[in-house]
Amino acid sequence: MTELPAWDELLHGKGCPLCAPRAKYTQLLHFVTTLSVSSLYLSANQAYRGTCALIYDLGHAVHPGQLDSDQWRLFADDLRRAEAAVRQVVSPDHMNLESLGNSVPHLHFHIVPRYKNDPRWGHPIWMSRRTEMPDVRLQDSEYVALARDIDLAYQTKYE
Repeated sequence: MTELPAWDELLHGKGCPLCAPRAKYTQLLHFVTTLSVSSLYLSANQAYRGTCALIYDLGHAVHPGQLDSDQWRLFADDLRRAEAAVRQVVSPDHMNLESLGNSVPHLHFHIVPRYKNDPRWGHPIWMSRRTEMPDVRLQDSEYVALARDIDLAYQTKYE
């Protein structure tokens, strides 16, 4: 993985890999769809099938308090809609919505479907070391199909 700029630089948007415009496909993310103020990406690691990242597009923001109330409402609605589309496609037993920003300080949420038979059921998915986390990669065609299904669920319900 490419080394990130220093924390203070990232905090102010310098070299931020999540600032728009960003690549649609990277080592970590596969584009799904654009929403009102954000974009939805499948995570390359699919240990929790359907895991996505919803990334704020309208500028560099680190936390919700940096958005005005209209921007926050739109982003929160994007999150609600994205979560519903993912839920519809993968039918999880539970769903985690997480905004951490510990690695990349740019406003984004992880949408993590949880299943009773998943590797960390009953516990947070995040472990102290990235190397300890389960890592499941799909075939390219599987990412394409899953992204298409989530996008279709979103478009069908909200467009």
